[in-house]
Amino acid sequence: MRNFLLLVLLLSVLEIHSQVTEVVSGLDGPAASMLVGNDLYFTQSDFVNFTNGKLSRIDITDATPVIEDIFTGFVDGPNSIVLNGNQLIFTEQSTIYGVDISEATPELEIIFQFPQDGSIFAVEDIALAGNDLYIVDSWNSRISRIDITESNPEPVTVLDNLAGPTSMLIDEDLAYITEYDINSVSRFKINDPAPTTEIISSDFSGPLSLALIGNDLYVAEFNADKISYIDISQSSPVLVDLITGLSGPVGLDFVGNTLYFSEVFNGTISRIDLAPVSVEDQSENSVLQVSPNPASSFVQISGLTASERYSIVNSLGQIVESGNVINNGQINVSNLDSGFYNILFKNTQSSSTFVKH
Repeated sequence: MRNFLLLVLLLSVLEIHSQVTEVVSGLDGPAASMLVGNDLYFTQSDFVNFTNGKLSRIDITDATPVIEDIFTGFVDGPNSIVLNGNQLIFTEQSTIYGVDISEATPELEIIFQFPQDGSIFAVEDIALAGNDLYIVDSWNSRISRIDITESNPEPVTVLDNLAGPTSMLIDEDLAYITEYDINSVSRFKINDPAPTTEIISSDFSGPLSLALIGNDLYVAEFNADKISYIDISQSSPVLVDLITGLSGPVGLDFVGNTLYFSEVFNGTISRIDLAPVSVEDQSENSVLQVSPNPASSFVQISGLTASERYSIVNSLGQIVESGNVINNGQINVSNLDSGFYNILFKNTQSSSTFVKH
């Protein structure tokens, strides 16, 4: 029976990590990505010579996708990508470019360029709201905006004196930003004529990129080599680890329930399906249920016909809790760290998954 438990444990851990699928590898410093139809557009930075940054794409329907370099020769970057109709907008240092991806032979257009007067600018990210393009300048600790419909747009300062802003995400009238130097994620109202930031959480480690689905805000923590998330509807959100053990995660982007992300030092872009976790037992013949899910203090087990021996396993495959439970009995999980867990049931040879907030 011990061997069976170890086998179930291994399969359960593999099931959690099998959600992550590598999309493309062999890249040179991948950063931002965006899926348009079947084409995945992404940026690459040349971290060796800093002379051959690229904007590239692949067809994700290909079994062995071939990388097509659309533009090359960028000195620093390119970095962020947004889509405005057929126009793909991306950044390099102090310049913001646009390209019509519907054209057979696309041409590069300069949308905006900061003054070339010796001043230093470091455009880390951009975000679009209507005709307003918001620009995150980490070097000057500033967020500004321009009207992209104007032929010679003038930047308007929205926020300054930030602590190393690196990423921005807009959801209706709210903007979420990362401040790398203080390991925080903040938000502000973009329609406010004199906006002020509200810190949501300062529990991150080198936050570099954001993605939002529902109330869950996902954060790429560069210094911790992981992707985590918080529930922004909570007054004091708890950090939950989604994926750990990455290698320089950046470039988060949601397509439906699928999260795409890059790993700078691995040279890969991967995806993970974040469809809601079922609380039903993963065994076809079982009616075991775990609730609530997600849980904060306890989980209740229903569907048992007798007392059952259980083990709780974390995403690293470690048994963190074990004991016995009866039908409709509760298991205290308040001392567990936030994250994904499997409960393995010895007698019925089954398992269930839950999330600890």
